[in-house]
Amino acid sequence: MSQLGNHGKIINCDFSLGTSEQVLLQKWGKPDYKDNIGLIEYWNYKERYITFGVYKNLLIDIRSDDPMLQKLTLEKLKEARKPDKEYDHMSLNQHFIVYNMGKYKLRMVFPKPTKKVPSPNLISISLVDINYP
Repeated sequence: MSQLGNHGKIINCDFSLGTSEQVLLQKWGKPDYKDNIGLIEYWNYKERYITFGVYKNLLIDIRSDDPMLQKLTLEKLKEARKPDKEYDHMSLNQHFIVYNMGKYKLRMVFPKPTKKVPSPNLISISLVDINYP
């Protein structure tokens, strides 16, 4: 994941951060649905388990909720590589592991650990361009 992340890519995705929305539309067609959060428009390709954050016609966020990735546990991830940052989301019941990837950040999203489930399975990953305005 580290080599892909440093190049603005994630596993099982043909595109890298900075790709134009025109290239995405030419290769994958229209998304299954779109959603706006602030200035970013999120394009979801449900069958591919990929969501793109689009800002000013460029991909600035690539997310995956691929079931293959969801086999990864919090404990295994932390054993493989120490996170650069780790925190709980204040209003969501989620726990974030963050890795710096040059000009990108790879965020791994897990349910918040509990006594009953101290090492939950991954929900999704998100690679974000930290340089967009």
